[in-house]
Amino acid sequence: MRSGPALSSLLLATACLCACCASWTKDFPSRPVTIVAGNEPGGPTDFVARAVAQGLTEIWDQPVVVENRTGAGGTIAAQVVARAPADGHTLLLGGQLNLVAAAALDPQLPYDPVRDFTPIGRIALVQFVLAASSGSNLTSTQVLLAHIRANPGRLTFGTVGPASVGNLVAQALKAEAGGEILTIPYKGAATMVTDLLAGRIDATVTDLSVLAPHAAQGSLRLLAVVGSKRASGFPNLPTLAEQGLGYRPIDPWYGLLAPAGTPEEVLVILRAGLQRVTSMPEFRNRLVQRGYVPIQDSSAEFGAALRSDIDRWKNASQEADR
Repeated sequence: MRSGPALSSLLLATACLCACCASWTKDFPSRPVTIVAGNEPGGPTDFVARAVAQGLTEIWDQPVVVENRTGAGGTIAAQVVARAPADGHTLLLGGQLNLVAAAALDPQLPYDPVRDFTPIGRIALVQFVLAASSGSNLTSTQVLLAHIRANPGRLTFGTVGPASVGNLVAQALKAEAGGEILTIPYKGAATMVTDLLAGRIDATVTDLSVLAPHAAQGSLRLLAVVGSKRASGFPNLPTLAEQGLGYRPIDPWYGLLAPAGTPEEVLVILRAGLQRVTSMPEFRNRLVQRGYVPIQDSSAEFGAALRSDIDRWKNASQEADR
């Protein structure tokens, strides 16, 4: 049992440590916080990042800005955050593309989504949809498959990289049809959809929030939901599985992460801030209007979902390659 000067010294050291932690926590964020998004302005990741940034700015009375680091299917953005100082001032708006698919499909990935990040919380479930140019004769998934069979290598299909939902669906369509597809890589969804609207590509898969306004105007056709459930705003749009395609549905999401090693005191503030933002009615309505399903989970639940989805994606990609 400690006593006398030794005990006094221990208590003094503990008090100083607590005071330092309290001061540090109280001062966070001490400067503008950056949320790094992996696609260009106007893309789905950018939209969610800016919605979160606006909410956190109001809560913290400290600017929260979005930095767009495009390219390589969002992996450049993830790499930037993985190498950033672990002080909570640089965060990643990550998703299925640069956290799950990249880890499952790229053995040379320069970061580990599980080891190099600390999950803060997921924000929304995302519905991805197969869409075709309105100027094409692709009026259904079955017509698209028939076109691939009859014209091998002629169908142009936009993707945002090999580790993307779109590329996985393209491989599944190719396997189902027994014909080749010409995949066209893009840095982000916004540019890809622009080319789809102009008829420069025949089809693509991307976030429903990007496609829905154009579908409502008749500028493109929605052919199928690639997830496990129909979209609430488009109840008559079937899933790929309902149409008999041999594709294992994966439901994408977006979440907020910090670099690994971020102090727990800072993570507490980050988690509390995100929970407050995702509870705001105006924030939730903003997401719902774009076709997202708002969610809230703990960092532990987010981490478990991340690890589970990486395993599922590996299995799904192996099935698509058979």
